[in-house]
Amino acid sequence: MSGRKFKKTEIEDFVKRVGENRPDGKWYQGGIELLPGVFTPSIDKTSDVRFIVKEMGLDKIRFKGLTVLDCGCNTGYYSCYAASKGAKRVLGFDASIKLVEASKELAEKLGVYNKVEFSHLRFEDINWETLGKFDVVLMNSFLYHIEMEPDKIISLIGGITDKMFIAYTQFWTKSNPGNNGLGYANPEKRYVKTIEETESDFRKVGFTKFKYFGENITQLAADSGIPKYMKLGMMASK
Repeated sequence: MSGRKFKKTEIEDFVKRVGENRPDGKWYQGGIELLPGVFTPSIDKTSDVRFIVKEMGLDKIRFKGLTVLDCGCNTGYYSCYAASKGAKRVLGFDASIKLVEASKELAEKLGVYNKVEFSHLRFEDINWETLGKFDVVLMNSFLYHIEMEPDKIISLIGGITDKMFIAYTQFWTKSNPGNNGLGYANPEKRYVKTIEETESDFRKVGFTKFKYFGENITQLAADSGIPKYMKLGMMASK
């Protein structure tokens, strides 16, 4: 990614302003190279976008000519990544207006401002008929924030994309730490569906191929001394 050249002081100011969203000044999407050798500060190794891109398999997707929806885009890196790889249309949205503004500024810094859109939206409030369909739908650390029942979420996802859905989310458990599955949320409680249950539900809305990932980041967290940290990723395609 490249665009107009920014002064180091401009980059430092940008990094500091976005970092003010957290007490420690770190970014949820760390490891973004804004100048040669200058990266956004990561919360820890598991939030480094260079690692996440490979773990999610985004580096294996041919984005050229595709349309991409990035749900809960945070600071917008994965939207910018898809745009830089030739995606025809990219829309990222987040419920935080501060993060949407940060996403727009990041796109400018990375030279893809005219190739990506960012909107201030809540998943629960979107008019999906107006928004239209997308080839690829991304949800990185977002699925468990959606305040809907799982069946409703999966039904919507099935209608949004004709090709591919990629989710990367925390494990949640009902009661037993060994009972791992994709986590969902609503205003009153958290849901967990096992991999088998989730796959069955996705098949009902047209998905036929499934790939799972997450072992690498879970191990990385353990090696870094981060306790009880697990991630599960699923790539579903039609």
